[in-house]
Amino acid sequence: MNSTFEINRIEIKSGTTINTSFFDNLYYWSNIAKMKDKNNYVIYAGTENQKRTDLQVLGWQSLTTVLK
Repeated sequence: MNSTFEINRIEIKSGTTINTSFFDNLYYWSNIAKMKDKNNYVIYAGTENQKRTDLQVLGWQSLTTVLK
């Protein structure tokens, strides 16, 4: 039996302006876990959503899209 699952890595920040330092812990974790940069999310206190090359930045109101 093959069982596959995906892990969502989520970093939650209180800042209202996106800062590249928000991504540091996700990159660090992906490196030590030897996981591809997939399903990486930064949730922040702002409202703008952005799709980056290796992660998604979501305003706090979009948190439910990750939890589905």
